[in-house]
Amino acid sequence: MFAAVFKMIFDLIFVPVGYRLQKLISSRQQDKQNLAILDRRVQEERKQKMTLEQQLMAEKRRKTDDASRKADDSSRAAVAVASSLR
Repeated sequence: MFAAVFKMIFDLIFVPVGYRLQKLISSRQQDKQNLAILDRRVQEERKQKMTLEQQLMAEKRRKTDDASRKADDSSRAAVAVASSLR
């Protein structure tokens, strides 16, 4: 009889603790997996951001170069017109 009561008390106390411990461990594992997934996403977004920034800088340089070329061409044309008028 004492053994049966002891087993019942033991089950009431320690089985839920074991279950809670298992639940905490699985929750922690899930958190680690979620963290790894989010970390990968952040790394991918950083790579995409760097790529887009590089493309933007290249586009800005190209526009600046085009504008300076146009300015040079127009000034050369003005010089050519001025020298032909002399």
